[in-house]
Amino acid sequence: MHWATDLIGKPYGSGASGPDSFNCWGLQRWIFEHVDGIVVPMIAVGHAVNAQAIREAAAVSGWRPLGAGAQPAEHDIVLMMGLEGPHVGRMVQANGALLLLHCIERVGVCAQPLADLQRAGFHGFVFWRRAAS
Repeated sequence: MHWATDLIGKPYGSGASGPDSFNCWGLQRWIFEHVDGIVVPMIAVGHAVNAQAIREAAAVSGWRPLGAGAQPAEHDIVLMMGLEGPHVGRMVQANGALLLLHCIERVGVCAQPLADLQRAGFHGFVFWRRAAS
């Protein structure tokens, strides 16, 4: 069973970082801590300054942005713009598919192909990958 299975379906909660509910950054913080063993700060997502803070937290934690045209891989962090502002998720490999694990209002934690997010209006995808130790 994939480590993300128990997270799917958890509800969205404004400012929530688990384990019972999450917002998009709270979910990523939980993954950083419980999957990667890295503690990163809580940041309110929704404004450009907060997107910058997420980029800084990812960089300090060992992730680096990939160049234009990069292909997503398992465990990549994906920063993007949604209809309501900045958003973040994590790529996971499950059931033979590469999916974005993320948390959105009215849905909660879900895993979707990037193409589904593009059709829903998400754009400006930037992929971050953990630097080799």
